[in-house]
Amino acid sequence: MLLRVQSLPGQTFLKTLATVLTKPPTQDVVQATFDLVRDYFSPLRADGDPDFPLEALVQYARDYARADAGPEDVRAYCNAVPSLAAEISAMRLLSGLGYGVLQPVLRDSTAIGSLMRRKLKPVIDPLLEQIDMLQGKK
Repeated sequence: MLLRVQSLPGQTFLKTLATVLTKPPTQDVVQATFDLVRDYFSPLRADGDPDFPLEALVQYARDYARADAGPEDVRAYCNAVPSLAAEISAMRLLSGLGYGVLQPVLRDSTAIGSLMRRKLKPVIDPLLEQIDMLQGKK
């Protein structure tokens, strides 16, 4: 996954993803984007779709990338190159995007446009930070 993300097509995918998440027009576009991202990063999620709210998903991703607690192959990578833990955690977080992340902020809302984007800001901003990090911007 690291090689895929760091490749030219992977970086283009991340740039496009950031563009879409920065100014999505509708909730359907956000959900479809989350589904696409979850599928793109699915090799990191052999244990199924977690469907967590963002806070739980962040912890889930951090635990996965811990050098002392994650899967054996991930522990080996993190022990060999500790700086990879943040990238692995970011990819694991993106692999778990789903309705569980959106539900707390869009519960029973039909908002679109700028109102929807204001409601999504607490979810989208942390995701954009992870995408920036994978692009080498942080």
